[in-house]
Amino acid sequence: MFFGNERAALLEFLRNLTPQVLLLTCAFFLGSQLDWSTVRLTTGGLGLTFAFWMCGVLWLAAFMANLTRFLESAVSSTEELDIAAERIRRSDGGTMSKLRSVLIAAWRHNKRGLFQAAVVVLFAYASILPVILMAVHGASSLLKVAK
Repeated sequence: MFFGNERAALLEFLRNLTPQVLLLTCAFFLGSQLDWSTVRLTTGGLGLTFAFWMCGVLWLAAFMANLTRFLESAVSSTEELDIAAERIRRSDGGTMSKLRSVLIAAWRHNKRGLFQAAVVVLFAYASILPVILMAVHGASSLLKVAK
């Protein structure tokens, strides 16, 4: 992940964290302006509520898109695993059954890729902590300025 072609994927992932901080900061700031004690079905606070939910949903979508793109770019696969994954994808069964089958196939055909995927996911989820901390800090700074 830190060497070779995977470096570009890592740098792109890190670059895409900045908009996530902005979106989450806006969501936290707008959420702090909402009255969470009651539910009102009036148009008075509808704009603020809509903006809050849109920032939150956009942040979640940006995080998931960034994570999946990072996984696709940083993790290598083998032809045997691709064939097995396609067979599993077309098979009948539940999501957990298919996930278990894919993990078993990855262990058999691509141990290195499975390890890479685990490291990438751990790295991605660990990177969410600074994003949340910066968003909380940014929102609290905005609140100080707004008051």
